[in-house]
Amino acid sequence: MTISITLFAWFMLTPLVMLWLQKKKLSAWKKTDGAVVELSGPNEEGYAAIVDFVTESGKNCTLYDRWRSNVSRYAVGQRVKICYDPKKPSNAVILSFGGVYFLRYVAISFAVTLPLLVLALLFQR
Repeated sequence: MTISITLFAWFMLTPLVMLWLQKKKLSAWKKTDGAVVELSGPNEEGYAAIVDFVTESGKNCTLYDRWRSNVSRYAVGQRVKICYDPKKPSNAVILSFGGVYFLRYVAISFAVTLPLLVLALLFQR
């Protein structure tokens, strides 16, 4: 029983800590607008946007979106919101559900489902 409680706590707390750290990190980053200049793909991983943006200090940067999909979510020329690390502007994300939160929500879903499954199996005996 102690193992199941430990597993439950681990799988519940880990994604919540991940979300809190992500929120804390993004709150220190700068926000700006960018323009989609190109779409990479389609390939086996799907389409991804390539976005140019200018930092607060005037530096031109290019963001290669890590979030890919089978259907392009953006059009060339489209304006998008960008969040970037002022210390390292190449570390940037498009402010969207997929770009910022999707993997965290998957982790939380996994964290909620797995412990419940473990508890159900333990109490089934």
